[in-house]
Amino acid sequence: LFVPLAVAIGAPGGGEGDYLGAERYVARDAFKAAVRWRGNAPDAALDAVFDAWARGSGCAARSQCLGSLDAWRRSDGSWDLGAADRDILLGKGVVLGGFVGLAVIDFVALSALVFFAKTILFAES
Repeated sequence: LFVPLAVAIGAPGGGEGDYLGAERYVARDAFKAAVRWRGNAPDAALDAVFDAWARGSGCAARSQCLGSLDAWRRSDGSWDLGAADRDILLGKGVVLGGFVGLAVIDFVALSALVFFAKTILFAES
């Protein structure tokens, strides 16, 4: 899985070419297409890795992707799956935090709306 990831973000030595050009950001769809062009990977795995890089955004900074790949590689050249798992959990946590935050904002807004509606409708003159 890691070699197609390097190819997808255009990492040096990742493959035959830079499939995303010199762009500073990698979109989720372009990332998935580039990985699938080079090899087959499950959709859930691609989403998890992209969330680790993008932290809930729709695009990931190429510098973040390259930094993560460097951090996930040990000095002997093997992959540190524990570091990758930590980044993936952090990415999923950010996405979960966004959903929880949105739910809290919705609850507060709805509560305020109900409170003001009750105050206006049932106010005694």
